[in-house]
Amino acid sequence: MDELVGFRSEIAQLTGRLACAREGLLQLVVVDGEPGIGKSSLLRRFLAGLDGERVAFASGDEAEQPLTFGVVGQLLAGLDDSLPEPLDADISDGSAGPLEVGAGLVGMVSRLTAGGKVLVIAVDDIGWADADSQQALAFALRRLRRDPVLCVLTVPSNGTVPTDRTVRLSDALRRIMSESAERIRLTGLAVEDLRELASVMGWGPLSFPAAERLHQMTGGNPLYARALLEELPADALHSEVSLLRAPRTFGLVVLARLAGCSADTRRLLVAAAVLGRSSRLADMLLLADLPEPLMALDQAVAAGLLTEQHTPVEHRIAFAHPMVRAAIYHDLGLTRRCALHARAGDILDDPQARLRHRIAACPLTDDDLATDVEQAARQEAAAGCWLVSADLLLAAARLTDDRTRRERWFADAVDATLHAGETALAERYLAEAPPLADQARHHYLHGRLGVVTADYASGEDHLRRAWAELERSGDPSLTRPVAEALATATLEYGRYDTAARWVERARQAEPPTACRPSSLDSLAATAFLCAGWQEQARALLRMIEVDAVEPGVPAPSLSGEVGRATFLISADDLPAARAGLRSAVALSRRSGRAMPEGLSALLSLAHTEYLLGAWDDAVSHAQIAASLSQDAGQDWILVWALTSVVPPLAGRGSPAAVDYLRQAQEAFRTHAGGRAAALHMASARIAHANADHMSVAASLRWFAARQSCDPLEPALLPWRPLYAEALARTGRSDDAEAVIAPAEQAASDRGNRTALLAATRARAAVETARGRPVAADAAYRGAAELAADLPLPFERGLLELDHGSFLRRAGRRSAAVTVLEAARDRFAVLGAAPYLARCERELATCGHVVPRMRPAGTTESLTPQEVTVARFAGNGLSNREIATEMVLSVRTIEYHLTNVYAKLGLRSRAQLAATLHTG
Repeated sequence: MDELVGFRSEIAQLTGRLACAREGLLQLVVVDGEPGIGKSSLLRRFLAGLDGERVAFASGDEAEQPLTFGVVGQLLAGLDDSLPEPLDADISDGSAGPLEVGAGLVGMVSRLTAGGKVLVIAVDDIGWADADSQQALAFALRRLRRDPVLCVLTVPSNGTVPTDRTVRLSDALRRIMSESAERIRLTGLAVEDLRELASVMGWGPLSFPAAERLHQMTGGNPLYARALLEELPADALHSEVSLLRAPRTFGLVVLARLAGCSADTRRLLVAAAVLGRSSRLADMLLLADLPEPLMALDQAVAAGLLTEQHTPVEHRIAFAHPMVRAAIYHDLGLTRRCALHARAGDILDDPQARLRHRIAACPLTDDDLATDVEQAARQEAAAGCWLVSADLLLAAARLTDDRTRRERWFADAVDATLHAGETALAERYLAEAPPLADQARHHYLHGRLGVVTADYASGEDHLRRAWAELERSGDPSLTRPVAEALATATLEYGRYDTAARWVERARQAEPPTACRPSSLDSLAATAFLCAGWQEQARALLRMIEVDAVEPGVPAPSLSGEVGRATFLISADDLPAARAGLRSAVALSRRSGRAMPEGLSALLSLAHTEYLLGAWDDAVSHAQIAASLSQDAGQDWILVWALTSVVPPLAGRGSPAAVDYLRQAQEAFRTHAGGRAAALHMASARIAHANADHMSVAASLRWFAARQSCDPLEPALLPWRPLYAEALARTGRSDDAEAVIAPAEQAASDRGNRTALLAATRARAAVETARGRPVAADAAYRGAAELAADLPLPFERGLLELDHGSFLRRAGRRSAAVTVLEAARDRFAVLGAAPYLARCERELATCGHVVPRMRPAGTTESLTPQEVTVARFAGNGLSNREIATEMVLSVRTIEYHLTNVYAKLGLRSRAQLAATLHTG
């Protein structure tokens, strides 16, 4: 099954070498990597994808090494040709030597490649080929330098996986490989590939943290990854604490190697396995308590089980491979394992490590230890490490005999898991746990899960039942979380006044414990502003500012940063909002890959950048949010994320905008919730870019038909100006008037100039449709005054395009050209091709000569993640900086960048930057 995933960049490299071979030059490629890494799978997949090339294939085998010219015979068997008859007979009777056979191969290849035909020679496991075949092949390769031949050889490298097999390469072949070969080093499947492998093997969606654990355990080796996925129980990959078992076959190899060691060495290895993947030499020797420890260490290193690591301040010992440690650790009996963990808990200096060993040493209950573990969980939660906190809370729940404490800690663990974005894992915890006696907590957890999975009706029902339980005799510490969750549920359905009232109840309740996540500041800012509670919103902002570490510097609170940015957006201070949201996104990265609030901050950042005209950044951040929400199963936010990619792409006329809308529609059908509004807005954006006003009106009719406590709608979904404009342009000016008047009043009352600008531009379209040119001209001039100091290039461009068209139709061509040229310049900078084309048509109608549009980009062949990586790399970010920005590993960035170079035919960042900037 592993043949179905991975190897994209490696296939691209081999395809590139094949293209060079077609030019008449020998291409020698050596594919190496540890056993099981996928060398044979890569070779088979590449050969299967060839179209018309002649292929000579052979594979080495340890058992067939004594067979003279066995591999040469396999190569010949796959071709409709043979060596000269006398030489063929000499091979059969054993009288021919490697040089004669090699010369015969040269002649045969020359015949096969006559006329420029390409020959692919592939030998899998060349190190197991017989010596005569190796020498003959080396002789031939030295003499085929100007022939259209691609030769691919696979060899095992000296990996970290223990093996007793020794590969033998002839000196001649080793020399030509070192002199002429391009090497492809396989280092294992990437995390994304392991997720795909798990899906192919029937595991279903594997969360990113679970896939990262699998990667850490196997190094991406597909053979071991498959074995683990076949043998592991469904929940084994999701715990941050428990050590995964090694695959059974691998474990047998390690234990056999362990059995061959001396008693002291075995004791040393057991101590190392208890301490971890890597440990200080001093700690390991102290735990092993050996009279001659260094001799035992030498033997373990010589056996390939341990490696030495020297740092500037300490001498460390690590296992050669994580699965070596797992095999030794899980072979220990419970009694011995607990005893060693208890001793480690006494001798280590690090408090966190001591606690971890104390937990592992206690298979039964211990209320004193449970209290210590709960305290550690609070500290991790305070640092934003929600998954670690959840694991510790689950351990505390296991260690206590007190049912009330156990249920409270379990509920807090599930809550922390949801806050970290691990929805599937939280669902599994709830499904496997016994029923909670505390009904308030039972309904709260199921209600919270309903909200996160976009099942708002069920979620709100559970939460109201939890609230009823609390009003009778519940734990007051749960009041705030329940009210906060209810505010979220009602906000999703546009019941803004109700949401704001739940926020007020949450703020009046008992503050949460350190283990209890809270997003109240950001939730309150959104609810207050959407409901029009301006005074409460300003009071909230003052409170957030008072909590600053220094005057003017926001406190390092994710919720506070997002709340403050939300207020700044409503106050038209978009640059400051962008800076605050970037800070919030950075804070969210410390706490988890896909925290719901972090994803919301990322999408708010994308929206703010769209308004500011930073469309490349807006696309990248929305794509990252979509990828992270998919990785973590955050289905409630997926539709929002996918539709957030649409506006800048639609503005540029990119066909990808329609693709993202289709993905969002599919996600909505699968996980329907309160994000239908985002779908209708995205559809309207695409129609607006196409100047299809009928479709804009059809897309936004949903809003007008929707029942809402607040008819004004939040600023993040400005549907009224778009709808009113579309109605006006399709001859329905009276309907347009009814739509736009409340928006104008709301924007004026709330002091939101951004919203008022959009409403005033729509007002001008309505007045034009009603045949009132003086009023329309006044509206355009008023909008221009509003826009004068607002950093809204696209909105200003739309205003200038509409105003210029109005002036041109009024016969005021000189004034029209001035306004239209300003719009053209803004759209050109944005790359807003459809709108730029309209500007140029208007200017041409005015008799003004216009330049050609810029050429389209060259990144159509790239996936969305590759586009994002390419943009960051082209802007000069290092791989590590890109990894931080995209919340991925450096290795994953390298993987994507390799694909980008291969697809675009580039070799350097400088070429990439030049390609993107010209495209």
